[in-house]
Amino acid sequence: MKKYFDIPATVGTQGGIRQFSVTLPMRVLEHIIAIDDSGNTMERSQRPVNHARTSRIFDYVYDNVDDKTPYILPTLSGNLEGEVAFTQFEGHTSVGMLRIYRGADIKFFDGQHRATSIQRVASTLKSFNDTITQLLTDNIDLLTRQQFFSDINYNAVKPSAAQNKAYDKRDARNTLAAYVAADCYPFKSCLDYEKNVVTGSNPNIFSFKTLYDCLVKMFKLNEKSEITEQMKSDAVLLMSAWSKKMHWSIIGGWTSSNAPAYRQKYLGTHAVMVVAIGVATRYLLDTRSVEEAVAVITEAEFHYEKQFGFEDWERRCVEVDTWKIKCDARAIKLSASLLLQMLNVVFPDDLKQLEADTFGIDPATLRTSEKPEAYAFDEDKRLEPPLDTDGWLTLLNEHLAPQLKKEFITNIGIRSVASTLSTLESEIILKCTRADLIDDLKTVADMSSSELKFLWDKKATKVWMRRLTPNDVASDPAETDSND
Repeated sequence: MKKYFDIPATVGTQGGIRQFSVTLPMRVLEHIIAIDDSGNTMERSQRPVNHARTSRIFDYVYDNVDDKTPYILPTLSGNLEGEVAFTQFEGHTSVGMLRIYRGADIKFFDGQHRATSIQRVASTLKSFNDTITQLLTDNIDLLTRQQFFSDINYNAVKPSAAQNKAYDKRDARNTLAAYVAADCYPFKSCLDYEKNVVTGSNPNIFSFKTLYDCLVKMFKLNEKSEITEQMKSDAVLLMSAWSKKMHWSIIGGWTSSNAPAYRQKYLGTHAVMVVAIGVATRYLLDTRSVEEAVAVITEAEFHYEKQFGFEDWERRCVEVDTWKIKCDARAIKLSASLLLQMLNVVFPDDLKQLEADTFGIDPATLRTSEKPEAYAFDEDKRLEPPLDTDGWLTLLNEHLAPQLKKEFITNIGIRSVASTLSTLESEIILKCTRADLIDDLKTVADMSSSELKFLWDKKATKVWMRRLTPNDVASDPAETDSND
């Protein structure tokens, strides 16, 4: 029997330490590795093997090998302990043959769980011929191995769940969320794909992960769920209905300051509310078709600001004294319960009891929800009848200077502006006449594109987006935008 085996390798140096890069058949690992997790912590350079983690890695490799689908395992990093020799190939200084003598071991300081899983896969699949790359140091001491373990793991930054879900196409639930994000207008440019939670000055309405969590609740999905084309279409219909009702496109679509400003005062884009929307929709779908559920959402009478202030959700997802927002399972269910009341639908039995336990209400009184007070929208307060898209387009073309129209066409799109204005004007009561707005725009023909866009967005935020109730008009009849 040979007392050594030879492996093609490259050799290099980092920090004065010689290291080899080799690619080996995974089957070979069980003959040369030594699992470095015995003894107390200071006598080894690895953590104890976590068998739950190795099982997950085993399933990942085994399933993909069995399905003949691509997979990837990163390089294993370890130390060669024992007699080794390296012979350069003629004409090459860094490529040659690494000879490892029997009795030498490889102790990994990064990749021990992968190595353990690979051994298990190799013993399970008899025709397993895949390879793995290894970076091997040459007989370094225990203290250096421990330091390398610390360096690698301390400096590692785990990607956010949002980004993982956005990239991971193996999980069908992620593909559903990606489909809705791409096909549902408000989400195309207003989702954060890198942060799990959207806070502070973040201009996005919420996270891709939040959308994912909402859809998982909405359709009761698990990792084995099949995502059909019909489900994708249903998800877009339902989320579009909620988006219109919650005004997500307006909150996220005008300026970078809209979403943060809304988030400071209202709950309509907070993760707990979006996930609660998923739960509430699930209850709707238990007794209704998708089309019927969309109708219930569309016909509901509630306002995305008036009924979503923090004080309106105390003891549900907002703590009474601190106004700290909670997002645990109970908070999500209690929020979904109030959403169902706002939709004026019959209480499910489990939510009846939850309401009773939280607010001391007799469950028998919750057979149906009370219809919430509708948002006061007085058509008599309008200064002018609303225009459709063509009407606004005609008005803009007639009154805007050519240079200004050019800026709109280039940077915003004049028909898009007209369409947006028509939609907003049908839903809100303007504080001034259309002529006043046009006059404001006509004065800025010489402004740069960025200045023009800023003014447009500012006006949209301060004038067109703001709804006026009769109380607003009565208490502040002379309010103007003099501070602009």
